[in-house]
Amino acid sequence: MRMTFAWLCRLGLAALLGLGVAQAAPVQDWPAPGKPVMLVVGNAAGGGTDVIARVLAERLQGVLQRPVVVENKPGASGMLAAALTARSPADGQTLLVTPITLVTTPHVLPKAAGGAVDVMTDLAPVVQLSRGTLLPVTRPAQGLRDARALAARAKEQPVSYGTPGAGSPMHIAGELFRQAADVPLTHVPYKGVAPALSDLLGDHVTVVFSDLASASSYLQSGQLVAIGVTQAQRSPLLPEVPTLAEQGFRDVAFETWFGVFAPAGTPAATVAKVGQAINQVLAQPETRRRFAALGEVVVGGSPQDFATRVRADFDQFGRIVRAFGISVD
Repeated sequence: MRMTFAWLCRLGLAALLGLGVAQAAPVQDWPAPGKPVMLVVGNAAGGGTDVIARVLAERLQGVLQRPVVVENKPGASGMLAAALTARSPADGQTLLVTPITLVTTPHVLPKAAGGAVDVMTDLAPVVQLSRGTLLPVTRPAQGLRDARALAARAKEQPVSYGTPGAGSPMHIAGELFRQAADVPLTHVPYKGVAPALSDLLGDHVTVVFSDLASASSYLQSGQLVAIGVTQAQRSPLLPEVPTLAEQGFRDVAFETWFGVFAPAGTPAATVAKVGQAINQVLAQPETRRRFAALGEVVVGGSPQDFATRVRADFDQFGRIVRAFGISVD
């Protein structure tokens, strides 16, 4: 068959147009067909982060109509899970669900710990799931009505405070309070919040800096009382408890959070899709109810909002850890 110049030109133009379409094709749709979305958690099953992740997985599965599974990867204070996520394909199929310890732990662990992941460059913030508070709790028999009374006690006699471990956000909160109150306090680190609260109930320490979820049942039963919260504003979940800043300890004002991260390099369009789907979950009344039962207030928002928060907290906690010389024993 004879091919005319005009026909060849039309063929060449079609090929070029086809090539242009291929080059401009969008990234693969998220979630990928036939593949589950995996939520990686740096704690064992049953822990606070694991419960948050499983609530999210259940609700997100309903939004996506695709399987969403939770993968527990405990170790190195959550850094192993961060490293696993960072080294996964940047397609939005593997996501990290983590508490605020993601930005505190790198300042207290050796750099090589947990796979030497750089949380500020190897991960992409997607969305802040929630915010929470820390709170000093004590036994009613101690007779401490508030944090001012705790500071006054510490000026007269030895006072100890328990935390779930050296370098934890609770330890940082305790040191901030010690500095703000200008009193001597003895730090007693435990391997988790539960043993710290158990020793508090046994009158082995004066006070414990805890998260709300861990202390909630003891507060409801009257076994323990909260004498302040670390948030700048009162927690809507404990509106009757004054902030530490209200009580004169203005430098003790920070809140905790849970958030979702993707591997660095994940296309912005994919990150946006993931964030939109999770925001749909967070808008559901049932999600808000279940998060509140875990001591968390739903937040949501854009990847940019969360990235700003992560950077600010990372820098702030770095300064605090260096100032107090905090390290893991």
